[in-house]
Amino acid sequence: MLDCTRNTLDNGLRVIYVRMPSFHSAIAMVFLRMGPRFEAREENGLSHFTEHLLFKGTEKYPDPDSISREIDALGAELNGATMPEYTELFVSCHTRHFGRGLRMLADIVTRPRFAPEHVEAERRVVLEEMGQFRDLVGEGVSIDEMAYELMWPTRSYSFNGLGCPENVARFRRDDLIAHYARFLRARNMVVCVAGNFDEAEVAAILGERFGGLDGGEAARNVPLENVQDSARHVFRRSPTKMAYLKLCHKACSYHDPVLYRVLVLSDILGGGVTSRLFSRLREREGLVYDVSANTTLFSDCGSVDIATTTSRDKVAATVEATLEEIHRLADDGIQEDYLQGIKDRVACHMEILEDSPPDVADWLGVRELLLSPEKLVTPTEEARQLDSVTVEGIRTAAQEVFLPARRSLVVVGPTSWFQRRRIRKAVVR
Repeated sequence: MLDCTRNTLDNGLRVIYVRMPSFHSAIAMVFLRMGPRFEAREENGLSHFTEHLLFKGTEKYPDPDSISREIDALGAELNGATMPEYTELFVSCHTRHFGRGLRMLADIVTRPRFAPEHVEAERRVVLEEMGQFRDLVGEGVSIDEMAYELMWPTRSYSFNGLGCPENVARFRRDDLIAHYARFLRARNMVVCVAGNFDEAEVAAILGERFGGLDGGEAARNVPLENVQDSARHVFRRSPTKMAYLKLCHKACSYHDPVLYRVLVLSDILGGGVTSRLFSRLREREGLVYDVSANTTLFSDCGSVDIATTTSRDKVAATVEATLEEIHRLADDGIQEDYLQGIKDRVACHMEILEDSPPDVADWLGVRELLLSPEKLVTPTEEARQLDSVTVEGIRTAAQEVFLPARRSLVVVGPTSWFQRRRIRKAVVR
């Protein structure tokens, strides 16, 4: 059982300590409710651009070179990421250097410079990053972004952290500073520390560096318009040898009571080499090399996402076989012994997270930020909830989730007119 506690500073900042004394390292992760779900269309990309700038200079480390030198001196890893509902920043290093690493992370979070020369240099970097998801004629080819455009057409940009090139080109330093100041509030943040660390030292550093932040309130995202009455699909031509497929069904959020059924449902379809889709698409019919099914979760929505790659002449057959397996699961369900094996596998994957300080810090920190649970729930404790999943519950969940009115399909790559006609017929059934 994990040894973890939660404290709250006077200004409302929540701090989670996960003590793992057998490790030689520790990690500190700062979670901030800042991301595209909180941006207006004209602001889209501000959170991601801001996250980049945080690592370009602070009061103590005025430029990227000085930050890099400190990182090398500590043998540490320092990084961040912008997700739709939050931004995370972290430092991980050997226990003996952890106090110094934590102070550096605190400087990055609370005292960024946003120097004008760094803004202009990083603007070019972000535009280059965006270029990775454009084809030869400048069209977007990110299959994830296109899936969100189908599922949430009026607010699809809320899941696009990069924004659009036009926005990034016009953002100014004052925009970045104002945007960050809007979210840098104690009640809008969570800090999770996991591994082998001196708790008294860590508490003192956090109190000193974060205790003076304004309390504020947690940011609220804009509700999504969930109106869909039929299947949606899009074909995007791209000069590639293979076709990339993503089939999504709107499912549930972190809060939904059917969450555990959906997690198991996803694993049945594409969670391993004995999964329904892997067994049929690869092993029996040789349509694909690999296929996966995953559950994407947010605080107010989510989806079951199936992804694979296939040859241009096999696209329609791959989509048809995938949908047939989905319908078979909804119509016939599964056997009790098979369900028990799947539940055990999912539980094992959840429990293994507790063997990794970064994984357990991410697990607890994200849930604390998005769900504000009454008590901390570890992966092992949550895995026990899988016991409530039944054969009938799986069949009911499949019938509720895998409906045409919840379905969106994206195909990127070469497809013939005949293939597209077959696919259009398949997705609406």
